[in-house]
Amino acid sequence: MRQFNKFKGTKGFISMYPGHCLAFDTIEKQRNDNRMYILVALDLYSRVGFALGTKSHGSQIMAHFHTYPRTSKMNAHCERLNRTLQEEFIDYNINLLFDDITNFNKKFSDYLLFYNEKRVHHAFKNKCSPLQAMLQSKHYKINLPSDCKNGWTYTYPLQEAYLMLSSFRTSGWSRS
Repeated sequence: MRQFNKFKGTKGFISMYPGHCLAFDTIEKQRNDNRMYILVALDLYSRVGFALGTKSHGSQIMAHFHTYPRTSKMNAHCERLNRTLQEEFIDYNINLLFDDITNFNKKFSDYLLFYNEKRVHHAFKNKCSPLQAMLQSKHYKINLPSDCKNGWTYTYPLQEAYLMLSSFRTSGWSRS
């Protein structure tokens, strides 16, 4: 059997601007014989986190590099986000995850708005949220048109994302 080299990431990599590098991971929760998954993504520069509860672990939809089991240092930023999400939200709403995934995702999106917009982070010396850090970044100030900077919440791409999130809230997003 031929063994292929697996990409293990790059030691010392530094993300230079928002969206430069995203870290992905999956949280698996089990109850009886049922398994549910929370797909987690984190922008390494701004620390903006994204997550979604689902019945599928998402390996079909994500390209990823290999990390060895129980080696949290290889994906440390995302592992820390996983811990925060579990301690502050998932563990308190675990029954909702298994019983009503649509309502779980609705409440989870509200929590993620708080996490990204209002919750200060240790990575920013407990002075700002990920969204505030992103808005203050040089890359954001230089590369985005001024009309986007003046009212970022009203930009067309964000309205599209909001509509998509709203449709997930109403119909639920789960794959069997």
